[in-house]
Amino acid sequence: MSSSDSEDFTDDDSYDETSNLQPEEPKWNRFKEIPKDTESGSEAESTLLKNAEKLLLMFSYTFTFLIIICASIVAKGCTFFMISQISTADRTNLPFCNGNPDSGYFIFEAQEKNLEVDFHCSGFSGAQKDDCDFSLGVERSVWLWCLFFAFSAPNLGTFLRSLRIWLFKYQKNKVPSLITFLFVLTMEILHIVGLSMLVFIVLPEMDSLRAMVLTSGIALIPSILLLLTRIERKEAENGKGTKVKIHWIFAIIDVIAILCQLSAVLLWPLLQWINESTSSHPHPWAIPVSLALISCAWWETYVVQDCGIEWMWYMKRELIETSRYFTYLIISPIKIVLFFSMMILIAFLNGTVTNNNENLDFFDIFFQGFLTSFGNHTYNVREVEETVVTNPAVQEGFSQKAYYPVAINDKLNSVYVLIIQIACAYGAYIFSKFASKVQIQSFSFAFPSTLVIPASILLLVTGCGGRANDSCIFIDFLPNNLFFECPDLGDFLSYSWDEDIWLFFLWFISFIWITIHIWFPRSTRLASTEQIFSAPWYEGLFIDQSLMLNRRKDGDLQLKIEEFREYEKSSDLDQDYEVFPEGLGKIRNTDKITKIYACATMWHETKEEMQEMIKSLFRIDEDYCARRFNQKFFSYVDQDYYEWETHILFDDAFTRDDQAKEKVVNQFVKMLVETLHEYAHFYQDKDEDEGIKYVIKPCKKYPTPYGGRLVWTLPGKTKIVCHLKDKEKIRHKKRWSQCMYMYYLLGFRLMNFDIDRQVEIAKNT
Repeated sequence: MSSSDSEDFTDDDSYDETSNLQPEEPKWNRFKEIPKDTESGSEAESTLLKNAEKLLLMFSYTFTFLIIICASIVAKGCTFFMISQISTADRTNLPFCNGNPDSGYFIFEAQEKNLEVDFHCSGFSGAQKDDCDFSLGVERSVWLWCLFFAFSAPNLGTFLRSLRIWLFKYQKNKVPSLITFLFVLTMEILHIVGLSMLVFIVLPEMDSLRAMVLTSGIALIPSILLLLTRIERKEAENGKGTKVKIHWIFAIIDVIAILCQLSAVLLWPLLQWINESTSSHPHPWAIPVSLALISCAWWETYVVQDCGIEWMWYMKRELIETSRYFTYLIISPIKIVLFFSMMILIAFLNGTVTNNNENLDFFDIFFQGFLTSFGNHTYNVREVEETVVTNPAVQEGFSQKAYYPVAINDKLNSVYVLIIQIACAYGAYIFSKFASKVQIQSFSFAFPSTLVIPASILLLVTGCGGRANDSCIFIDFLPNNLFFECPDLGDFLSYSWDEDIWLFFLWFISFIWITIHIWFPRSTRLASTEQIFSAPWYEGLFIDQSLMLNRRKDGDLQLKIEEFREYEKSSDLDQDYEVFPEGLGKIRNTDKITKIYACATMWHETKEEMQEMIKSLFRIDEDYCARRFNQKFFSYVDQDYYEWETHILFDDAFTRDDQAKEKVVNQFVKMLVETLHEYAHFYQDKDEDEGIKYVIKPCKKYPTPYGGRLVWTLPGKTKIVCHLKDKEKIRHKKRWSQCMYMYYLLGFRLMNFDIDRQVEIAKNT
C-alpha cells in the first residue's frame, strides 16, 4: 500500500505514527515469532461446541428443506383435491370400496356387486333426478366454500398485517399517489379474475395431472418483464445523458422462455381443435385468458433499479418506501370480495351447484344450505355390471343398474382438508421466510420449491395407480366419494404424447429460468419481510409458484459506492451531536445502513472485567475496518455493512478532590482509560518493515448537563463514547441510564432529520 493510501485511510486522530518507532532489524533477521493470544471467555470454544454447531447447522438445512417441500406438496395436493370435487362435465365415476363392513360405507345388499360413485345422475328422472342433483349440488357447494376460505385466509392475513403496521408503525399522512394506487389495483384485479377463471372454469374440467402440469405456465407477464430487465441503463462516462447496455445472451434465453410460456397460453388450447387425441375442454378460450391474467400479480418482483421500464420502478420504490401497507389495506378486502363474486358468477353460469337442473334454486343450495353442506347429506352409488334387458318395450342394450344412496356423516372431511391446506401453506411461507433470513435459501428454499411440481405429479400418478388397483387402499382416511380426478394413464409414455403432456417439460424448464433468481439471493442477513417478498403475504391456492414468483429479485434497495462515499463525508460523530445539517428531508439509500449502538453500564468493575469488554470492542473494530476498507478503496459495496458505536454509561463517575477543591473522575474511570490504551498495541501497521504501532490519542472531552463525555476513535474508525454521570447533577433514582438509552441514543440522535428519514433510520437502528 502506498503512503498516500495509508494516510488517506487513517486521516483522523486515532493513531500516532511518530511514537513507539522500533529500530530497524537487519535484513537477515526479519523473522518474528508472534505468541498466540490466550483464549478466554467467549473466545474459548471446545471441539464439542464446534461439532455441535455444525450438527445444528446441518439440522437447520435439512429440517427447513423437509418442512418446505412437504408442506408445499400437501398444500398443493389439497388445492387440487378440492378443485377435483367441483367438476361439472365428464368427471369419471370413482370405484366404490364395498369390501370392509367396518369402514362405515358398506352396502350389505350389494356385497357381490361391482359399484361406483355416480357423479352425473344420468340414470334418474323426475323427482329422483332432482334429489340426485340436489345431493351433488350440496357436495360441490361445500368444496366451493373451502376454495374460497383457502384463498381468503392469506388475504385476511395481509389485511391484518397492513392494518397493524398502518396503525402502529406507519406515518398516516403517507398515502400512495393516485396513479400508483390505480396501477396496483388494476394488476391485482386482473390477477383475481385470472385466478377465479383458472380455479373454477379451467382446472375442474381437466384431470388432476393435466391441471397440475398447466400451472407451470402462469409466468407469462414475469417472463416478459424479465426480458426487459436485460436492458440496463447507466449514466454516461461524461456525465451527460444515459447509456443503455443490453445483455444479449440472457435476453435470448428470456425470449425462449417467453415462447415456452406462450405455448402453455396459446398452443394447448389450439391443440383442442387440430389434435383429435387431445382431451377436449368445454371452455378452451378460458385457458389463455386465465393464464395471462393470473401472472399480473408478480410484476413487482421483476421490476429492478436502472433496468426495464423506468416508471414501473418509481411505482415500486414508492410502495417500498411509503405506501405499500396503506395500499394493501384497501386492496386485500377488494380481492376477497371480487374472488367471491367471481366464484358465485361462474358457479351460477356453469351450473356447478344445480347440476344444470332448472328445478333447483342456486341460492337455496349455496347460501341457505351452507351448514347442511358441511353436515349430513348423501351421494349415490350405482352398479357397474350391465344386464341386457329383454323386455321389448325397453330399448335394446339399455343398462339396467341399481342405485344406492350412501349417507355422509359428520366427519367434516372437507373442513379437515381446508385446515390442512391453510396450515401447510402458512408453514411453507414461514419457513421460506426463515430460510431467506438466515441465508440458507439455495438448498432449503429454492431446491425444495423447485421440486414441488415434479414430486406432486409423481405422488399423484402413484396414488391414482394404487386406487385403480385397489379401491379400498385409502378408505381409512378418505371416503369413497372423494379423490382426485385421475387420468386414464394406461402406458404413461403414450398418455404423455397423446395428451400433449410432453409440453410440461418446456413449461417447467422455462419456469425454473424465470425464477432462477431464488437461487442467488441478494437480501441481507435477517432481512425484513419487505426485503424478502414483494407482496405482503402469499397466494394460498398455488403456494409453491407464489413463493417463487414473489421472492424479490433485487433484495433491498442497493447501496451504491458513490452514496457510501457521500455518506462517509457527513457521518462525523461531532456533527451528529452538535450540528443540524441541511437537506435532510429526502430518504436516502444510506439511511438503510444498519446502525448498532452497543451499550454498557459501568460502576465499580474490576480491571479484568474491563479487559474482556475492550477485547470484544477491538475485535468488532477489526471487522468494521475490513468492511470499510473494502468499500473505500476497492469500490466494493458490502450490503452487510454496518455502523458501530459503543456507549459506556458510567454511574457515579466523579469524586471531589479536597486539595484541588474541584471534581475529578474517580479511580474506575482512570482504570478504564488506562486499560483502553493498553490494548492499542494489538493493531500494527500493514507494512511490517516499518514496524509502526498505532497508539490511540487521548480522548476528546466534552462537558454535558449530566456530567461529561469522553470520545475515543479506535484504529478501525469505530468510536467509544463514555458518558460520565455526576450524581450531584442527576436526581437520585431517576433511571438515568434508561433515559440515555431511549431518549438520547434513539431519540435525540434522530431529531436532526426529517420525519421520513427518522422513520427509515429508526427501522435500521
